[in-house]
Amino acid sequence: MENNEIKYELKEFKLFEPLFKWARKKSLWIVAFCTGCGGIEMPPLATARYDFERFGIMPNPAPRMADL
Repeated sequence: MENNEIKYELKEFKLFEPLFKWARKKSLWIVAFCTGCGGIEMPPLATARYDFERFGIMPNPAPRMADL
């Protein structure tokens, strides 16, 4: 790859930078670190592979619904 081709590709990439910034700002997904008890299992459980609603699980974060 020649130097001119690399410069052209970088310039082309910079055209999409405002779109990338907008997408990061308006993203529907949050970044969760899942450091709490059992939190690491929740994001994969909500994906299409497992789909916890199909198994009859409805997430409700209210303390009244907690099994203690």
